[in-house]
Amino acid sequence: MTGLANFLLGAKRATYASGDGSARVTALLPGARQLEWQDGDWLYRDHYFGLLNFVGQEVVYRAGVPVWSMAYAGGLTLGVAGEQAERVYRALRAALQEAPQDLALRGPAQFEAEGLHYGLAVEGDLARFHLHETLSEAGRVLYELRGSGGDLV
Repeated sequence: MTGLANFLLGAKRATYASGDGSARVTALLPGARQLEWQDGDWLYRDHYFGLLNFVGQEVVYRAGVPVWSMAYAGGLTLGVAGEQAERVYRALRAALQEAPQDLALRGPAQFEAEGLHYGLAVEGDLARFHLHETLSEAGRVLYELRGSGGDLV
């Protein structure tokens, strides 16, 4: 596993996927929420706007230089709210904790949690990719995210 892949795995597990809020920092952009995690000269920064529907960007810096990024957008499908929304996001965090070591973009290709099915389809690799993530129940998609990104150097 490359240094970037190893760092991303730790960063993603320590930020949103942890669910404990410890990685939240004051956002640099007005109206955004921001999560950060650092290990040595590596820094992960995730800033996003919105909650039920959102758009954001993850950037990895090494020695102060941006080296990798992913832009993403998604959210809950129409009609998903309240306790069902909370269940969806708990299942999402559980899936993200299971990100594979070889491709720590989001979660595994398939995962079950909270009675929901998580699926991730990825085209490409860590250097250049497009992805589509869903959470569904009984064939009904409750949440989806699309993202793309890769190396910046």
